[in-house]
Amino acid sequence: MDLRIYIDFKSPTAYLAMQPTLALLDALPDCRALWLPFDARQRAVPAAKPNENRSESHFRVRAEVRQATHLYYAEVQDVPMSFTEEPGETTLALAAMMHCQPLPLPFIAAAFQAYWRDQANLNDPAIVNTLLEASQSGPEDFNAGAMLEELETVRAEAQELGVIDTPAYIVDGQLFIGREHLPWIGELLRAA
Repeated sequence: MDLRIYIDFKSPTAYLAMQPTLALLDALPDCRALWLPFDARQRAVPAAKPNENRSESHFRVRAEVRQATHLYYAEVQDVPMSFTEEPGETTLALAAMMHCQPLPLPFIAAAFQAYWRDQANLNDPAIVNTLLEASQSGPEDFNAGAMLEELETVRAEAQELGVIDTPAYIVDGQLFIGREHLPWIGELLRAA
């Protein structure tokens, strides 16, 4: 059975889903994972305003609590995680990830670490090329333009399937968004 997994390196939820997703895959050796990019939208935590209205205050507090929850789970998982004021771009790294098949995990691990530990710009061709070389999983010729065109095609296909955020999982035609669905996904994969 195949499991399609959509990720974005700037997504804190995708980053925190890596350990449980890999644990599930280890428990299901007959499952074939296909790692796919999805350029998800991430917003910065808004700064407090002196005269913010109720809606602005609610949005800011929810974003602060969400970020604190992510940091708590990162600490529980013992993974480095630090947020920047503005989320960085990851488009080029996502495009490069598609060319690391069939073994994209070394690049994925390196890109997540570069973003969340080192605050690297994963839209910088030199940084992405360095990650590809270090993970020894990338293409021999680094053609950013062609990779970005292909990424847009993959993103459009994902949106047609209903993907709106990461991590997103598709198993047996069913879409699940978020790591909280991993137990159910595991049951579906075991039953297949």
